[in-house]
Amino acid sequence: MLQEIRIKSLGVIAESTVEFAPGFNVITGETGAGKTMLLTALSLVLGGKADAQLVRAGADRAAAAASFTPTSEAGALLLSMDIEEDESAIILGRSLNPDGRSKGVLNGAPATGAQLAQVGAHLISIHAQNSNGALRRATTQRDLLDAYGGEEHLQLLEHVGMCFAKAHRAMEDLAIFETEVQAADAQRNELQELVEKVGPLDLKIGEIDSIKSDRERLGHLDLLRELASAIVTSLESIAGEHLGLAERNFDQLQRVDSTAMDLSKRFASLVIELGDIESETRRYLTKLDADPTELSRIETRFAAVSAILKRFNAQDESDLLSKFTSARAALLAYEDSESTRVTLRAAAAKAESEFFEGAERLSAARKGIALRLSTAVTTEIRELALPHSTFHVEITTDSSIPFEKAHAFGVDEIEFRFTAHTGGALLPIVKAASGGELSRLMLAIEVVLASIDPVPTYVFDEVDAGVGGSAAIEVGRRLAMLGKHSQVIVVTHLPQVAAWADHHVVITKESAGVTVSNVAVLDDPARVVEIARMLGGISESENAQAHAQELLALRATLERPTKGASKKKPAATPSA
Repeated sequence: MLQEIRIKSLGVIAESTVEFAPGFNVITGETGAGKTMLLTALSLVLGGKADAQLVRAGADRAAAAASFTPTSEAGALLLSMDIEEDESAIILGRSLNPDGRSKGVLNGAPATGAQLAQVGAHLISIHAQNSNGALRRATTQRDLLDAYGGEEHLQLLEHVGMCFAKAHRAMEDLAIFETEVQAADAQRNELQELVEKVGPLDLKIGEIDSIKSDRERLGHLDLLRELASAIVTSLESIAGEHLGLAERNFDQLQRVDSTAMDLSKRFASLVIELGDIESETRRYLTKLDADPTELSRIETRFAAVSAILKRFNAQDESDLLSKFTSARAALLAYEDSESTRVTLRAAAAKAESEFFEGAERLSAARKGIALRLSTAVTTEIRELALPHSTFHVEITTDSSIPFEKAHAFGVDEIEFRFTAHTGGALLPIVKAASGGELSRLMLAIEVVLASIDPVPTYVFDEVDAGVGGSAAIEVGRRLAMLGKHSQVIVVTHLPQVAAWADHHVVITKESAGVTVSNVAVLDDPARVVEIARMLGGISESENAQAHAQELLALRATLERPTKGASKKKPAATPSA
């Protein structure tokens, strides 16, 4: 439920804090006092439009914050946003600068308007004449009907949605396959050529670099032979009597001076290394005298590989081999396409059949739910100053609709129809219901749905538009009934509605050059005075106060919800 809302420099409200209670809360005040500014503040913290004109004249910014009792759904959403939970409250805040820029917070963490709206949707439902337009949308009507069906019906709806997704994926798989087969067919000759020419090459990664190295070597054989022969000759001359003499001298040197032993060992290693180098060079020279046709063979291989790379626009061996693998797989798929096609078509047909079977069960269930909802809402709406009205849920089912035109919610088109007159034609509510009638219709639907799937908090503005007298009493009674299941907050100008409330907030205005609105919670004596003012404009009138007390006594005719003590909650401080 909404625990508290704090407002600073918003419209006519300079600064105010309002606490709300469980059950039915009412907000009253003189025309122009700023009653709807509380709803504007709520809309702001719930991610609504940030209008720079809302900033109070002379203020550097406007701010609002609202604290709500946590719900499991909202808590899970906060976790998904990596925002820390608080066991006692969820606080939504928003500040607004005169230039129109705004900043949101969720439990102290920065938040976008969309995030505020997402979390708020699990905490509160606001209905005003300018927001009830949602009721005219087909998707809203469908969602309300399904919600009235209860948990078992919603599970069936979820099953149909899963079947739809499965069938949609199966058809996508089939479409992708057909596209690939068509592409393979169009390129079949080229793919076949690639496989036939690249396969026999037995190409290895890095082969081009190896071939280039061999070409460079074999192209300079004469020079290489000359250089290698010169190296062997030089090593032979070095290894003659000079090295032998040096070796004998080192041997004598270390005998006389042991400190020269390391030098002697190093020289001995050098002699061995020079001998190895001479031997390896002789073997290298022998290899240079290998098959003279080797260069021709390498040139032929290089030309063949280069031509293939160019033919298939490959950058290197790796790229060419990758194309070869893809081409071979495409040809194999093409050869087996009919078998794969049969398999994919069977899977798609089965998934589509499962969807339509589920959709058929869903349609049958909806028709029964629609009848119950039509009856229940008609009963409620007739008690709300529309005694001759009728509400009807029209369901149009097209079982022959192709899957491509179906949707995840089945094959039904759902439309709320309404007439305010006996014998009147049932028309879509977008054509038949005025703003005031739409507000009361929404109230009737909410009262009916509350026992099935209550929202923590309902807010209504102008739900009593166009009614008075005994009809207004029934509007108040219905709001009080809704308050048995959820918290209800209503902005009203009717004393017959206000009298039913459990908690009464009044907004007054003062004008001393600049209009300022004040917000206060009324105790029982003050409620009598306020309702007397609402009755006749003369709050001191004894007759008006007696009438007010009579209206307040009506609350005893409705069993009230139990008011439990709530935890101390953190202040909903407006965001900076």
